Amino acid sequence: MKNLLLVLSGGLCLLGCENNQREEETSVPTSEFFDLVNTPVGKVDFKTGCNSEGQKLVERGVALIHHMMYEEANFVFGMADNADPDCALAYWGQAMSIINPLWPTTPSDELLQRGNELVAKGMMLENKSERETAYLQTTAAYFENAENRTEKERLASFHAAWEKLANSAPEDSEARMFYSLASLAVADPKDRSLAKQRAVGEELELFLETNPDHPGAMHYLIHAYDYPELAEEALPVADHYGEITPKIPHATHMMTHIYTRLGLWEKAIEWNDLSAQSALSICTATGSINGHYTHALDYLAYAYLQKANNDAVVNILEKSQALKPPYSGNQHASAYAFSAIPARFALERRDWEAASKIEPRVPESFPWTEAYDPYVAISHFARAIGLARSGQHENVDSEISSLKTLKENVAKRNAYWAEQIEVQVQSAKAWQLYASGDVEEGLSRMQAAAELAQTTEKHPITPGEVLPAMELYGDMLIDANQYDEALSAYKISLDRSPNRLNSLYGAAKAAAESDKIDEAIAFYDDILRLADAESDINHAVTEARLKLVN
Repeated sequence: MKNLLLVLSGGLCLLGCENNQREEETSVPTSEFFDLVNTPVGKVDFKTGCNSEGQKLVERGVALIHHMMYEEANFVFGMADNADPDCALAYWGQAMSIINPLWPTTPSDELLQRGNELVAKGMMLENKSERETAYLQTTAAYFENAENRTEKERLASFHAAWEKLANSAPEDSEARMFYSLASLAVADPKDRSLAKQRAVGEELELFLETNPDHPGAMHYLIHAYDYPELAEEALPVADHYGEITPKIPHATHMMTHIYTRLGLWEKAIEWNDLSAQSALSICTATGSINGHYTHALDYLAYAYLQKANNDAVVNILEKSQALKPPYSGNQHASAYAFSAIPARFALERRDWEAASKIEPRVPESFPWTEAYDPYVAISHFARAIGLARSGQHENVDSEISSLKTLKENVAKRNAYWAEQIEVQVQSAKAWQLYASGDVEEGLSRMQAAAELAQTTEKHPITPGEVLPAMELYGDMLIDANQYDEALSAYKISLDRSPNRLNSLYGAAKAAAESDKIDEAIAFYDDILRLADAESDINHAVTEARLKLVN
C-alpha cells in the first residue's frame, strides 16, 4: 500500500539530477515525509454511503481538496473508487479535484470531458442519498456544457449550486466550506470594500471557534484575508495552520501569504522552506515538476531578498534553472516563478545591467504557451527598467513594444493581467523618458502608473510585484531631488507591502534629505532589524550601517 501511495499523478522534480535523484535531497525518505494516508491533514467530518475503507479515503480526499492538493486528492478519491465502486462521493471527489476555483489554471477539454463522465457515473449509481445526489449536482453545474462556456461562467454556476446546497442544508459544514470557496472565486476583484471577502472570513472565524483544526476553514480564511487591510486578522489562523499540517506542501506554504503581507520574513522563509522540502519528497516518487515547489521557491526568494540574503537567492536561482521536464500540475505557478525569480534578483539588488539582459521564456524546456504571456511580460519589464536605468534608454522601445503585444494578447483572456502589463508599460515608458532628460513627463507618467497600480490587487500567485510601481515612483522622485514627495510615495508602498527592503531604504534616504532625522533613523533601524546578521553586501544594509554609526 505504501509504495502505491507514492505513485501520484503529478509532483515535483528533484533539481538538476540524474534519474530524479540527488544525494543531499534524498536524506529524508519520501515515505516518512509525505504519505497520503498518514500525513496529518487536519480534521474533517464527512459522512458518505461508502464502505468503511471508502469512507476513510473520501474523507481524506476532501481534506486534501481543502488544502488545494488537487492531484493528490484525485488519486485518493480514485483509491476510494477502487475500494468501493458504489461510492458515489468518490466520483464526485474525482470530478471536484478537476475544479481549481482560486487558481489561474483552467481544465483542458479532456479534463472537462472527464469531469462530465465522472458526474454521470456517480449519478447512475443506485441507492444514492439525497445529499450525495446534491453534491454531484454541484459539480454537474460546473461541467455541464463546459466546453461552450468560459471559466467565469462555469464558476458562476458552481457558486450558485453550492449556495443552493449550503442554504438548504445549513447543518452540513462541508457544504458551507465549499460555498465559502466558491464565493471567493466569484468575488469582484474591483470591489475595494472587500465585502464578499469580509463576509466569508467572518463566517469562517465563527466556524473555527468550534472546529479549530478544519483545513478548509483555515485555508479559505487566509485567502479571504489575503489583503493589506485584512491580513493581521488572519495571523492567528496562519500560525495554527502549519501546526496541524506540517508536511502538506501547499498548506505549509499557504500561511506565508499572510506572513508576506505583514513583512514577517523569518516566518515566510521557515514555512516556504518546509513547503519546498515536502514538495521535493513527492518528486522522488513522481519525477515531474509541479507548481507547489516552484511557487514556494518564488515566495522564498522574495523573503530572502527583503533580508538582503543574496547568497540564499543565488541558491534558489540555481535550483530553479536546473529543473528539467516533465512538468505537471499547476504550471502557471511554475511559469510565474521561472519569470519572476531572476527578474527579482536583478531588480531588487539594483543591478540594472543584469536586469537588461534577462532572457524571456527560460527554461526553454518549459511549454511556454500563450496562457503564460502575463508572466513572460515580467522579463520584458525587467529588461526595460534595466535598460532605462543603465544608460541604454534608447533601447527600451523594443521592450515596450513586446509588452504592448503581450498586453493585447492577454486582454482577450484576462483583464486583470492585461492591466498589470499596462502598469509595466507605463512604468517602462516613464523611466525611458526620465532617463532621456524629460524629467517632468517621466515623473508624470510614473505617477500615473503608480496610481493605476494602487487600484489593483496582488494576485495570490505572487508574493509581490517584482518592483512596486509606487516604489519606482519614489525612486524617481528621489533622483529628481523631490524628497518630501518621495517619502510620501515610499510610505504608501510600505502600507501595501510592509518591511519591503527597498521601500524602507528609499524612505530613509528621503527622510534624511528632508531633515527628518528621527524618521530616517527609524527607517534605517528597521533595515538593520530585518537584515540577516550575515547579510551580503547590499546598498540598503551598507548605508544603514554607515548612517547609524555616524
